[in-house]
Amino acid sequence: AAMAAGLQAEGIPATWVHTHLIIEPWNEFDAVTDTATCTFPSTAPSADRSADLTGGVNYALLHSGFTSDTIPTLITSSVTGSYPSQPWPVYMRAYYAAGGVGLPSFHIYSCDPNVIIDMVRQVSAVLPAELQHEIVLGETGCPLLSAACKTGGTMDQRTAFFRGVSFNADVISSTRLVLFWRTLDLTTTALGCEGTFGIVDDADHGYDSAGISLFRALGGTGASHWCPFSV
Repeated sequence: AAMAAGLQAEGIPATWVHTHLIIEPWNEFDAVTDTATCTFPSTAPSADRSADLTGGVNYALLHSGFTSDTIPTLITSSVTGSYPSQPWPVYMRAYYAAGGVGLPSFHIYSCDPNVIIDMVRQVSAVLPAELQHEIVLGETGCPLLSAACKTGGTMDQRTAFFRGVSFNADVISSTRLVLFWRTLDLTTTALGCEGTFGIVDDADHGYDSAGISLFRALGGTGASHWCPFSV
């Protein structure tokens, strides 16, 4: 109620949050590193645990005054396929079997569009019927092949990748959102492939500086800076 009143005071409809705000409880939950042992991935972030966590977030939102018309759109903690013996489809099926809520969200990278398309098909096939066309492909992309990134794609391969994913009928039918990582390059070779995912050259020095600083603070790849990592 307080949230709705605050929005209305600013001239924003109470339903704006429901239609425009997406909440992801935990980024790449199945790929959490155990910082006590530096084990990657940790054995803790199971599908059952993810379902419990997201359910708790949903409960907290509903009990803080949101209604079905005003609550933010909830997606699952994104799945990367990193959890032992539980690739994307297996993890997603286990998540909903455990009572998980929210739109299905997963991250997958490849310079071959068919890898992305095939995974969208596999995930869609195991989802509850009402969610089979609601997938949030929260991160995907192909870095540029360079001296700093040996596993990237050429410009022609990247063009084919973006077109292949964007215009594929199954992807269009099965997804609510496809988010490519990321818009601008980061102008440093120290990050390896992570710096070259951009689809346009960097022309915003503020973005570049902030992005580089963020990745350095996180340990270079988003991993805990307490554990060793490679780029």
